[in-house]
Amino acid sequence: MNLSFMKEEALLYFKENLKYNYKNYLLDSPDWLYEKYENPLEESRIVVPDFTLDMNQENVSIGDYNNVKILYTNMKNISNTQAIDERLWAGLSHSIFWKYLQYRTKINEENIKESKILFSYFFKNNGKRVLVINPLTRLWWVGRQIYDLSNVENPFYALEYLKRDFGTKVLNLFSYNYTNNPKITRGILVALSEIEKENDIIIVRSNYLKVLKYLNMLGGIIILDSLEQEEIIEKIKKYYYKNIKMNQKLIK
Repeated sequence: MNLSFMKEEALLYFKENLKYNYKNYLLDSPDWLYEKYENPLEESRIVVPDFTLDMNQENVSIGDYNNVKILYTNMKNISNTQAIDERLWAGLSHSIFWKYLQYRTKINEENIKESKILFSYFFKNNGKRVLVINPLTRLWWVGRQIYDLSNVENPFYALEYLKRDFGTKVLNLFSYNYTNNPKITRGILVALSEIEKENDIIIVRSNYLKVLKYLNMLGGIIILDSLEQEEIIEKIKKYYYKNIKMNQKLIK
């Protein structure tokens, strides 16, 4: 199928008039767009296989985990430039992913707000942060930064740690510039997943943040981009066992 994007003028119109239209996002289809604006969407030359996202999970983190794989597998050939284009994601949000976004945002008559629609169906601001706030772009960009082409059997192996508390972990992780490097991002997630398995624990949020801050501090001493993925994993695990686990034992 060819992906559709929202025309620039239509994008501006719907964002500027959201206060009048936001309750239309409860409707079963996005057909109302065509009553408000003539031909707001246009078919692009981007061709992807037909696919649907997982909408069967009560736990949204499991759903996001599954949908990173589905979305990125089917859309991995789009460029980074295309993947930061609000027109593309707004077009998809108001066409093939209409039902998915209703499922993912859990909007209803009682909780629907203009601000929630703005964050979920459009970009509120520019910059990297919006890419991990928007529920669609977040799936693609997580996929982009953890997908390992060299692992034919399971290129998404680094995704395991995000099965729990997906949204919060992703937001914290991608607030650091070092995640621009996929091998660093994968290294962090693999290290944390291995620590949990080795100790049969769930790493609490405060310790997760300590690891991220440690790596940021380390980046001020050495060039993180020069390290191999296994070296990133080794340094994180060494830090955890020496500084976090040891301190927990002393407290006990």
